[in-house]
Amino acid sequence: MVALGLKRTPRFFQPSAHLPLRQGAAQGVAGEAHTQAVPAGTGIGSLHSSGEVSINGLRAPEEQTVLPGDVVNTGRDGAVVVTVPGAGILSVGAATEITFGVDQYFATLKQGTVAIHSLQGAGNGNLDVRFGNFLLYLPSPGVEAVATLNVGADGARVDCRSGVVGVTAILGASAIILNPGESATVTTAGDLQKVAAAPPPATGAAPATAAPAAKSKSRTGYIILGVAAAGGGIGAAVALLHKTQPVSPSQP
Repeated sequence: MVALGLKRTPRFFQPSAHLPLRQGAAQGVAGEAHTQAVPAGTGIGSLHSSGEVSINGLRAPEEQTVLPGDVVNTGRDGAVVVTVPGAGILSVGAATEITFGVDQYFATLKQGTVAIHSLQGAGNGNLDVRFGNFLLYLPSPGVEAVATLNVGADGARVDCRSGVVGVTAILGASAIILNPGESATVTTAGDLQKVAAAPPPATGAAPATAAPAAKSKSRTGYIILGVAAAGGGIGAAVALLHKTQPVSPSQP
């Protein structure tokens, strides 16, 4: 008998009984993911929200500490910025569902769009984001990097905006290292592949004249503005950076 209303889940989203093991998945490429379990009850970071946002099914306050196991959902106008001391920030776009501190990963993205920004000199701060049976990670801890991740019904895409980021299968040897301008996609069948670097913007594209003003107020804001220009629902999170301006460990 076939259960009505149930659909076959693509391999990309099927969980593995062996998670969270990922021994050697990215070794020998350009480093390996640094996953660290967060003790229960320990705050992961400081969450700032605007618009339609819920945490564990309840409307989110404007500011709250994120705990392991917290499930955050954003609506059409929702945006979230999570500041992680000594590591960086994670921006959550609209129509996104993400869980924090599960299976030794900083976060698990079920659907939607997020952007990570690691801080220069942050050491071994964990900003790894799991999506399906894959992981977006930082192969060079302490080096500033910015990347966006979008997960939808047709698969997932990672775009490296600055620094270096990695995408790896949680099990197996499939891994890709991305430099600025490079992207990687994961199909619903679980195929990971690198996408050719995007061509430079055409003449007449929207200018980035607002970036210097944002930079003078916050280096983080300057970088995330560039991420927002890529779309994917992250733009609404930019306004929150006026309240969450993390300072790099390398700066006074």
